Amino acid sequence: MLFRSGAAPPLERGLLRRELERAVREHLLADVPVGCFLSGGLDSAVVTALACRLAQQPVGSFCVGFPDSALDEREQARAMAKHCGSEHHELVIGAEQALDWVEQALAVQDAPSADGINTYLVCRAVADQGLKVALSGLGGDELFGGYPSFDAVPRLLRWRRRCGPLGPWMGRRLTTLPNGQRARHQRLAALLQQPPRLSTAHRCFRGHF
Repeated sequence: MLFRSGAAPPLERGLLRRELERAVREHLLADVPVGCFLSGGLDSAVVTALACRLAQQPVGSFCVGFPDSALDEREQARAMAKHCGSEHHELVIGAEQALDWVEQALAVQDAPSADGINTYLVCRAVADQGLKVALSGLGGDELFGGYPSFDAVPRLLRWRRRCGPLGPWMGRRLTTLPNGQRARHQRLAALLQQPPRLSTAHRCFRGHF
């Protein structure tokens, strides 16, 4: 029994590891070589480590780097690949090449998504190396609360509740301020002018427009 009424769902000892191993083992089944996307994050590191332990053949890990960027995680990925024993590959994408691919990335998306563009760039770079199947840690942040929004959105909701019935007036007033038409202020104004709900707090934090 994993869930108890009125309490947070406790994890059975070892359940998470077993489920991760099962998922990786099942996705290693392929009639072509399987690789792993390896960034500097915990989620892709766990997937790569399990793949290296469970695979019957050497596992290639792939890290896409963006030179002169604070988001370049090649050094962390390199250290993890050495620890896991994967055959590591670093693919560097310059700004000009990335811009050339953005239009194609937008064309193949079902809906606008900033994360979708990142995923397309990584997949395109790895596909150009001949890899057809790759495991990734995509979704790990959503499952385990890794994004700042998981902390910020509840705080926004509590703040909106504290504003109480003054919220709509504060929202209208915010739009009349000198910087009131900035996207961030517009999202805050929209939050204030609506009843306090988790969905509106999430849109306020994560919305692009």
